[in-house]
Amino acid sequence: MPGKSCWCLLFLLSFCMSCAVFAHGASAAEGDRFFEVGIGGGVSLNGINTTQVLIAPAYRIPFKNSEVLKFRIEGTVELIEFHDRITVIAGVAPFLRATWPGAGLRPFIELSPGVNYASRRHLDGKKLRGPVLFSAMGGIGLEMRVHKRPVSLSYRVRHLSNGHIYGNDNQGLDSQYLMLSIGF
Repeated sequence: MPGKSCWCLLFLLSFCMSCAVFAHGASAAEGDRFFEVGIGGGVSLNGINTTQVLIAPAYRIPFKNSEVLKFRIEGTVELIEFHDRITVIAGVAPFLRATWPGAGLRPFIELSPGVNYASRRHLDGKKLRGPVLFSAMGGIGLEMRVHKRPVSLSYRVRHLSNGHIYGNDNQGLDSQYLMLSIGF
């Protein structure tokens, strides 16, 4: 019988596929669908002195007949440096982004759950307990077009924890990032 982490992963992948199928039926302009790559720098909010880099390629699809709602599937690779050791956290997250309609500078807000795999099970006393972690992310930002390319600058907060799948010990890691994304 599959464990809790396997069921959670299957649920998240099913959710991503369902949203992608629904959003892909969109009749929006082809220019609204694009691949983008984001990179950001971050720090821990838990009082741990870390240096963090987040690389986030994503595919964005508008929802049918909506200028405001966008669906994004984002892959993430995060490098967390602490005391000359690197922890790698890789994952996938389905984002829902609401963007102010119109042209020019457009504010947005985005939210996402995610599932991740960590290369280490602890970080400065933060016991993550196992390799499978879950995330909750939220951000605000500005989106614009620069030389006909979509560009966004955002502030993102991310919580990582094991979701109690390894018992009652569920110490989380909270981080904040400044992200720059460029569409292709």
